[in-house]
Amino acid sequence: MRPDGRKLKTVDPFFKIVPYLMPKRYDAQVFFETDLDYTSAKKYINAKRKEGIKLSFMSVFIAAYVRTVSQMPEMNRFIMNRKIYARNELCVSFAILKDDVTRDDIMETTAKVKFEPTDTIFDVTKKMEDAIKVNRNAEETNFTDKLAKFFMGIPLLPGAIIGFLKALDKIGLLPKFLLDGIPFHTSMFITNMASINMGSVYHHLYDFGTTSLFVGMGKMRDKTKNEGQKRRVIPIGVVADERICAGATFAKAFGLTKKYLADPTVLETPPESVREDIK
Repeated sequence: MRPDGRKLKTVDPFFKIVPYLMPKRYDAQVFFETDLDYTSAKKYINAKRKEGIKLSFMSVFIAAYVRTVSQMPEMNRFIMNRKIYARNELCVSFAILKDDVTRDDIMETTAKVKFEPTDTIFDVTKKMEDAIKVNRNAEETNFTDKLAKFFMGIPLLPGAIIGFLKALDKIGLLPKFLLDGIPFHTSMFITNMASINMGSVYHHLYDFGTTSLFVGMGKMRDKTKNEGQKRRVIPIGVVADERICAGATFAKAFGLTKKYLADPTVLETPPESVREDIK
């Protein structure tokens, strides 16, 4: 048994055979773009700001994703060694720009934050703020940065070491402390392209690690609906591993996420129940 997941035994036979037909994560990538309603979320964010509570659209979106996973655990699966696993933890990885006015080049790092399916929007925001505060300081070096520096500091060996780690990961023997620190073993990886004034992107899924969902969030834009009404939206490019569940399940999950974004007040309290994945 892997430290980060349990193998699903009662999956439909069709889904069991798909990883053998598409053994690599990049074989199974599905790309799609959708718009997230910014107008409703912004009204909510502004209302909370008047109450002294600071929220961001990204924290609202991640809170909506966490709530979606609590109701649809299929979105927290991953494929490893041609087997389908239910992830033991709910994590989100994202890039953080470091603050350093003395450098001309832009420094960035990644953070991975663990959430509980019962987390409210306030819990999610607090955990994100804590991670950003720690990692944004240019003088701080997190576990991922230290690990990369260590590997690259060994002459002629980085490729061999990464290959060894991938082999351990494949057979489920990668130590838990590495699984906790490596950002590519995560439920969802998200990059906020709007922070560098860019549109949404389709970001590849890494074949190292277990990421089954990558979201590239772009800068907001106006969208005119059929009745001529303009609304502000956030475009996102989504890349998903189609092997983890049916397409209809993905569609239902993103529909649920959009529902939470349309009315974030439902995220202020824990869900009435949390659904477990199949055995």
